[in-house]
Amino acid sequence: SVSSMMTRYALITGASSGIGAATALSLAGEGYAVWITYTTGVHAASEIAQGCRDAGAADVRVSHLDLRSPDSIDSLISDVA
Repeated sequence: SVSSMMTRYALITGASSGIGAATALSLAGEGYAVWITYTTGVHAASEIAQGCRDAGAADVRVSHLDLRSPDSIDSLISDVA
């Protein structure tokens, strides 16, 4: 079917630890393309990204995002668009 051929996408904030990391890994295991964001902990975000690849994500991207900063938000929006 058409829906089975479509890639599903997820943008996960705070994905370098905790619930965000668990969500990224879970969605990756379901074949989603995941975009992981982190505020601090680039090394941890990179490890989660590799875990997502290993779990079968259609695509994995990693970006810094500080939700307190309008410039950071604008930058991510530009990257996503």
